[in-house]
Amino acid sequence: MKTQRILMLCGLIVLAATGAGIGLAQAVLANTAEKPHAVTRARTAGDAIAGLPARLKTAASHVGLELGTTRQVAPDVFLANKNDGELCMIGTAHGMTMGCGSSSDFFGGNSVQYGISEDGAPSAPTALTIFGVVRPDVRSVRVVFPSGPVDEEVTVDGGFSVTATAAQLASGRPTQLIAYGQASRIIQTFALPQS
Repeated sequence: MKTQRILMLCGLIVLAATGAGIGLAQAVLANTAEKPHAVTRARTAGDAIAGLPARLKTAASHVGLELGTTRQVAPDVFLANKNDGELCMIGTAHGMTMGCGSSSDFFGGNSVQYGISEDGAPSAPTALTIFGVVRPDVRSVRVVFPSGPVDEEVTVDGGFSVTATAAQLASGRPTQLIAYGQASRIIQTFALPQS
């Protein structure tokens, strides 16, 4: 049986949908009164969550996610409204991982909203993706693994997604997420959970 753990870093509710169904977990989501760029632009055909299995679409609608409002911000990363007015960040790399918070203060004073979705045991995940959305002043992110860092440029819409390779997972869990601005200036550093 496939096990999926979901970690989201500063007080948002996280919903995880896997082959076993949808579950609720308490989250910690790294959270400015700015809205992500993607929700201020016109929606395009590419913003739809294409290929999301019907069971996950059904689960998403049961928790109030408005799939007609999705905006794709990076590969496997979307933003969507909930019917209660919250804004949700959705990762689809390993099933569906979703964290929701205030649409008027999405970042909550931080530079990054991020989530960690993983398959397997906490001590030895078989798959791990760190995904998120950044404020406009963030140009790139770095995920630090024991075997070395992985740098990722953020998309025009401020999204990112870093999927660990088998070699990176074999070296251990990632330890930090670092947000960089212009001229490689560090804007914010997050210590990642180790279990």
